[in-house]
Amino acid sequence: MMKDQGGDSIINIASLASELGFPNNPAYIAAKGALKQLTKSLAVDLGQFGIRVNNIGPGYFKTDMNSASWNDPQRREDRSLLGRWGKPEDMSGAVIFLLLCQ
Repeated sequence: MMKDQGGDSIINIASLASELGFPNNPAYIAAKGALKQLTKSLAVDLGQFGIRVNNIGPGYFKTDMNSASWNDPQRREDRSLLGRWGKPEDMSGAVIFLLLCQ
């Protein structure tokens, strides 16, 4: 369908986990690493049809999945340039940009 429309945009949400290893969650780390590489492969294969494929790899975000880290003051250590963990709405600008750029 995207080919017939003359192009479109696919945005995959990976994670900092696609770059770093974290303890006790090898399947998640492997899946995010694979998603990053899938994005690259699809970008090469689909670009000729005007289909843009991008990946967003957010860092530390407060989610249900990482609540143990958030609730532990030592693990919650701020490692971002913003001085805080991210919120889902922080990614909206990147998503909109990638959807609209041509």
